[in-house]
Parts: sequence; structure tokens; C-alpha cells
Amino acid sequence: MNTVAVKKSCGEARRLGQAENHDGLGARNALLREGDVLRVTIKRFPGAEGGSARAEQYTVPYVKRMRVLDALNHIAEHSAPDLAY
Repeated sequence: MNTVAVKKSCGEARRLGQAENHDGLGARNALLREGDVLRVTIKRFPGAEGGSARAEQYTVPYVKRMRVLDALNHIAEHSAPDLAY
């Protein structure tokens, strides 16, 4: 009996099961519509003043093909100009 080893690249390995579970980026984006409101929670630290960290929530309108960085940029531009990331 001969066996053939199949080697998958890292990129392919990360995607195993996505199609079967409908868990690809396209499937996740299909759940959202333009203009839907996303609630983003950011853990903020007081910086030089000291003190404990706090969680702050922001709302961001969803835009097609949005990434986390897009949400952070929106928050920095519209809600928290002192946000550093």
C-alpha cells in the first residue's frame, strides 16, 4: 500500500474548515449591511497619570470590507482624538 503525503502551506491550513462552516471573510461580511452600527470596546490606559485601565465603548457605522484598523481610525477621527494605537 502506497501513501502520498500532502503538504499544505500555512495559508491553506488556516482556511481549513472555513468553507464547510461558512466561516470565511465573505460569509462574515454578508451578515453585516452598510450603515449597520458596530459597538467597539477599547481597553484604555491612563498613561502617565497612572491609575487603572478602563473599557470604553464606541459606535462605528459599518462600511463594506471594513477592518479593525478602519474602525479605530473612525473612532480617532470622530469620538476620541486622543486615542493612540
